[in-house]
Amino acid sequence: MRFTPWANRLALTLSLSATAALTACGGGGDDGGKAHVRLLNLTQSVAELDLEVDNTTISSKIANGTAGSYADATTDSVTTRVLNSSTGSGISANTLSLTKNDHYTLVAYSYGGDADGNNVLYRTSLLQEETEAPDANKAKLLIMNLAPDAGNLDTYVTTAASCAASTDSALSSNLAGITGSGYLQLNSGTFRICVTGYGKRSDLRLEIPAVELASKSINTLYLTGTSSGTMVNGTTLVQQGAVTKTASKLARVRVINALPTGTYASASVQGDATLLPNGTSPNIGEYKVYAAGASNLALTTGGSAAAAGAALDTTTTLPTLTAGVDYTVLISGPASTPLASVFVDDNRLPTSTSSTKIRLVNGMSTAAATSSLFVEYTAKATSIAAGSASKTSEFTPLASGNTVQVTSPLSTAADRVLYNPGNPLTGVTSLSANGVYTIFVMGDPTAVTGTLIRDR
Repeated sequence: MRFTPWANRLALTLSLSATAALTACGGGGDDGGKAHVRLLNLTQSVAELDLEVDNTTISSKIANGTAGSYADATTDSVTTRVLNSSTGSGISANTLSLTKNDHYTLVAYSYGGDADGNNVLYRTSLLQEETEAPDANKAKLLIMNLAPDAGNLDTYVTTAASCAASTDSALSSNLAGITGSGYLQLNSGTFRICVTGYGKRSDLRLEIPAVELASKSINTLYLTGTSSGTMVNGTTLVQQGAVTKTASKLARVRVINALPTGTYASASVQGDATLLPNGTSPNIGEYKVYAAGASNLALTTGGSAAAAGAALDTTTTLPTLTAGVDYTVLISGPASTPLASVFVDDNRLPTSTSSTKIRLVNGMSTAAATSSLFVEYTAKATSIAAGSASKTSEFTPLASGNTVQVTSPLSTAADRVLYNPGNPLTGVTSLSANGVYTIFVMGDPTAVTGTLIRDR
């Protein structure tokens, strides 16, 4: 069957309408034309929320990760406002059309922003809780990706002992931010839920060890964001019933060997030596996922291919891993006196899909070797000290390619350009929209190595 573009859009609209659960199955009888509404607080940082309907507060002080009781609301066109309980300031407002006798959950969530809490976006999603129950020994599950910073996600429902041991196919695949899967039917039972990045089973974002999907139950799994943007939290909601939030218990770590060229280093976290196998600088490790809590970080430097050499004391550098956070561990400085620095990474996507984000990590070996980052000759980070990282800076990339420069007063080059990946003369691929990039400058400032990495 051939679908025209408008037909495809219509099919998608009808598919997503399942999130509104339009098939009624008894709203508890006629109660005089009222709808029943409760508020679910899934924002990242607002401790308590209030809900107003037509300027009347119907629910107050709803704690993060919980839902309030149902309250009566008029039908037809109603104006709702979600407010921060502590300040009384509104974070979201909507006009809704409700059906009498039906039950609804209004979900408040947030995403975006920067490391300082600026530009956070607050949104709401309305769930109509009147979906027809499945047959006995069956359950329905709706998956909602309310974490656009995490990118597209796959969700697995399994009885395996761990997510790593699962061989099940994804129940929902390539689910984009602010979209739903539609209700999916499966056998009832108690299952492990694993959420990963799209198409990469090893890219674990959330593991919920046990979720009960009871016989004839209708359930919704909400995926919401975490502070660094990649991990997700999970909240299960039973239609007209209980709400259970499972916060992420995972963090991500990568290690960068930025010591002078040819210096050996290795790193392990929680006994995993594959984090940064022993090798020579410059060496940029990939992010790996670990359980939150004690990191047991071990770094060694010097030595040879056979042995990494002496341990580098970092007991006060990365004592614990916080759930939902991405970390970069930088090994830099002179080979004789190496230093370890730890950065909390902001890997949230840009506020606009037409923008991109970039940051600078200065791993040069000399303490006096500050560096600065310019995009199209406009400063994005200035005088970043050795062993330090800049904040991310957002801008709109040029279709023709951007000139990106990193400079240092210790550079021996006449124009002090250490790395220039976007200059058309270098032939390096230009920056793309909706990405997150890091430029690492490493080694001796008179013979620096520069590498551009796309983190998202």
